[in-house]
Amino acid sequence: MNGFEQKINAFVFELLDGYYPEKNDGKVIHDPIWGSVLYSGWEIQIIDSPVVQRLRDIHQLGMADLTYTAARHSRFEHSLGTAAIAGRMMEHLKKRSKNYSVCERDINIVRLAALLHDVGHCFYSHLSERVYGSMPGFSDLMREKDVKCSPHEFMSYLIITSKAFTEFFDEYVDFPDKYNSSDILLRAANMVVGKKNTDSDGNTLSFLTSVINGEFDADKLDYTQRDSYTAGIAMTYGVDRFLMKLMVYAMPKNEKTDYVLAVDSDALTTIEELIFNRSILYVYMYRHQKVLATEAALRDVVLGMADVGLLDDPSDFLKYSDSDVENFDTFDKIPFEDENNLLTLGRMIKNIKTRKLPKRVEEFSLEKMEKKDDNINDFLLVKEFISSVERDPAAVRRSVFEKVRDAYFDRGKIVDFTLFDIYVSFPPMIKTSTDFLLVSKNGTVRSTADKKYIRDWAEAFAAEKWRGYIFCNSNVDRKIAAECLKTGL
Repeated sequence: MNGFEQKINAFVFELLDGYYPEKNDGKVIHDPIWGSVLYSGWEIQIIDSPVVQRLRDIHQLGMADLTYTAARHSRFEHSLGTAAIAGRMMEHLKKRSKNYSVCERDINIVRLAALLHDVGHCFYSHLSERVYGSMPGFSDLMREKDVKCSPHEFMSYLIITSKAFTEFFDEYVDFPDKYNSSDILLRAANMVVGKKNTDSDGNTLSFLTSVINGEFDADKLDYTQRDSYTAGIAMTYGVDRFLMKLMVYAMPKNEKTDYVLAVDSDALTTIEELIFNRSILYVYMYRHQKVLATEAALRDVVLGMADVGLLDDPSDFLKYSDSDVENFDTFDKIPFEDENNLLTLGRMIKNIKTRKLPKRVEEFSLEKMEKKDDNINDFLLVKEFISSVERDPAAVRRSVFEKVRDAYFDRGKIVDFTLFDIYVSFPPMIKTSTDFLLVSKNGTVRSTADKKYIRDWAEAFAAEKWRGYIFCNSNVDRKIAAECLKTGL
């Protein structure tokens, strides 16, 4: 166990210290998305644990509620919802799959993974992971563990497999047929990070991992429904039809079998709906310009916390919830002093809480991009443009600042703003999964990836709808800033 793992273990130990779950017969929890859901006694013991309860104070969508006022649901509701839909997926697979006999143990481990898949999330969800995920040692440990996933998923993996959580699970959780707690938790953790488990004969159980971390997994099915519901964005697709068409397909692999998740080919329309709806949600919610403006300001807060010593290590991010950070609004240290920043960390936080958010100066889109090579398609053009900014976003920010500053000098205006009054937001392309196994009634197998029109549509939509922005605070003259950007970045 290296130093970082020791810190994670200490964090989990402190969380669970004093929590002794009672035996119970389970509980029905009513959910606006999936209806009345029965959680078994062992699941309630997990749900009631501080490891899961801390997710109540971590918003699913960061501070998107400043734009979509009802979108205040947390990672806690999402985790319960993911377990609910994962359980439904497994029950359908149990009824329909002829090549593999889905047992109760499979269902329980999948539900366990679903409940715990987000326990590694820190304050402001994905926003903070972009910072700790790039900290020294974090990616090195991921390579050491042979894990390729999102930073928060790896954090969940470390929590689930920690000695402290394993001992708690072994002693207090009434998981059925609990012959080996370490093995159970490792299997669940593997699903969270997308690693495939095997059975006792060496066959690969890909489908179990796909239910938790795959092209159309329980996580995505829940957040697509839940996020659109709270945002008031109409989003309808045939979830029930999708579930009824799920199956396990036995694929030969090196004299063994890989049991993969598949659907009947006549469910292709439902797959198209899932892809379309998720893409729409990215455009209207996750990539809304006001949401991006808030995230740009929040990113400075996260980096500022690191700069003043509140976040020295990736494990430090687990110590704070969303409300903890918001309560730093009286913190009087000034981050980035070497960059002539004038705002205290507290003022930066208070500006966000009171919606004193940066305003749009310039919008970048496919329409405004100059195509120098007619052979490059729109998707690749936008992707390359984003990559050019991602290589050094700080340099882009400084370039914009210097252009506006020099324009002020030319006009004889007093420069009453700093680098941290300028924000650059060039989000990644819309994430669209187009690879899912289709099985026809005569046994023919193909992939949705072979459906060129789906990939072409998804890429064309992603390119056409992509937007990048330059924002600035109210003390910057936006007309001058916009004029400076007419010649590009």
